[in-house]
Amino acid sequence: MKKLLLYLLIAAMLMLALPALSTLSPKNEAVSSSPVESSAPPASEPAAEETTPETTQPEALLPANYTILNEEGQEVQVTPVEYLKGVAAAELPGSWDQQTRIAQMVAAHSYALAVMGASPEEVTLTADPGRHQGYYNLEQRQELYGDQFAQMEAQLEEAATEAVGWLLTIDGNQILPAAYHSCSAGYTEDAETVWGRAVPCLSGVDSEVDRENPDFFQEHTFSADELSSLLESHLPDGDFSGPSSQWLQILETSPAGTITQMTAGGATCTGLELRSWLGLSSAVFSIQCGDNGDITFTTSGSGHGVGMSQYGARQMALDGSSWQEILAHYYPGSLLIQAKLS
Repeated sequence: MKKLLLYLLIAAMLMLALPALSTLSPKNEAVSSSPVESSAPPASEPAAEETTPETTQPEALLPANYTILNEEGQEVQVTPVEYLKGVAAAELPGSWDQQTRIAQMVAAHSYALAVMGASPEEVTLTADPGRHQGYYNLEQRQELYGDQFAQMEAQLEEAATEAVGWLLTIDGNQILPAAYHSCSAGYTEDAETVWGRAVPCLSGVDSEVDRENPDFFQEHTFSADELSSLLESHLPDGDFSGPSSQWLQILETSPAGTITQMTAGGATCTGLELRSWLGLSSAVFSIQCGDNGDITFTTSGSGHGVGMSQYGARQMALDGSSWQEILAHYYPGSLLIQAKLS
């Protein structure tokens, strides 16, 4: 069977799944950036009650093995269960709960297969450690977990065994490219805002619980010289000769807060573009100019904001939501189908 090549790197994966993508996160996230470990308590308000997504009878046939191209370019055969274990280890802190872990696995698995656009008998995936791959192999997990490896491996095995049997779809036939991110700005973003075209089940939903994240706000400060040099390389028509306090102006934002139109040195751009150029945590930000001319961007949330918020998913789980309820909330209208191993 013809191999279908899937790059789990951010640029390739998202451009294949969503051709209109124009910006990436500072971590070159495939569809997310791994959340920072947090000891923050659960949100005081419980997550809104969600209905479990509809399910259908088994429809998807998974291959017996996926082929991972390791950092030396060698092909390594792994089972779908092993693949999901590696994905969860790369994406989530080990201390997080099983319901969040299973939700993450189902979303990531669905995304990977949707990008390929088929259900092949053999799947080839590529990992590049220089671009923050979304997969950790056995040796990497042993190094990551240390003395806790045996316990963590058992938890990953349990979660993956359940998660591998399910895929998210748009209509029961088309697998959903279930994008996800670290933490929203309080409301998830529409796919159309970020990638230029609407995708069913990737519309914005409330995720106010994300504001409880102790790392919700991030500051990124640039000197006037640093900022003008970076902006001039992308906006050759921009004029950065005047005071830095006059360089940037926000014109429009989406309902979720993403800056959809702004000017820099009089040249038009978007917050998504600025996020990519400057390595900002998100495209939801405010701008402050210091007395010395330094410019500080204060971002809200982390990642592109589309699909499941990993932090929000965890808070929902801590409030008692199941993995099915988490996915129903963040992918409204999606349909879970059962998957069978070949």
